[in-house]
Amino acid sequence: MECAVQTNPRFPRADTDGVMMECEARTQRTHLAVKRVARESQCLADWLSYVYLDHTATQDVCRRRLFDAIDAQWQQQHLDRVLAPSFRSLIPVLVDGFALTRGGHAELMSRVGRRQAFPTFTRVYLINALVEADSLASGERCEAYKQERRAYYRHQWPTWQSKVNELMQLLLQYDQMARTLFKNKLE
Repeated sequence: MECAVQTNPRFPRADTDGVMMECEARTQRTHLAVKRVARESQCLADWLSYVYLDHTATQDVCRRRLFDAIDAQWQQQHLDRVLAPSFRSLIPVLVDGFALTRGGHAELMSRVGRRQAFPTFTRVYLINALVEADSLASGERCEAYKQERRAYYRHQWPTWQSKVNELMQLLLQYDQMARTLFKNKLE
């Protein structure tokens, strides 16, 4: 979360101190509210931290906990289905893209660049992410293997698309619950 002083050079220098103090006060209130959210639901606090705040010191721990919680909830909802490991690789892709569309994740913004377009969840983009996950998992780096996997995912795309849509719905639920709880704890 950036302050207006840091992002808007039009602020007169004399007003900078007052605005900076206000930014610091808001940041402290925000972090306190996230800590209160964590007392009720650590995964929702991780969601808020990862998607909306810049916590570079604890980002890896928060990120891993968040992805594990989403994966566990997804598996719990789909006990009747066996999920391919490559589908689990879509969780970070979709969460990172979700964070970028919300405009809050500073590390991702710097990695992608503020002037570039946000990643989109097109069929080609997601198939390439699945192919890369398969390639890493199997240790196969040859182009023939990747082409074979791309053909498989293109052929099976209707099945994968429904899974992606279900996962996006789960992420939207996370976001809605986290924002509601945050708003309640902020008051």
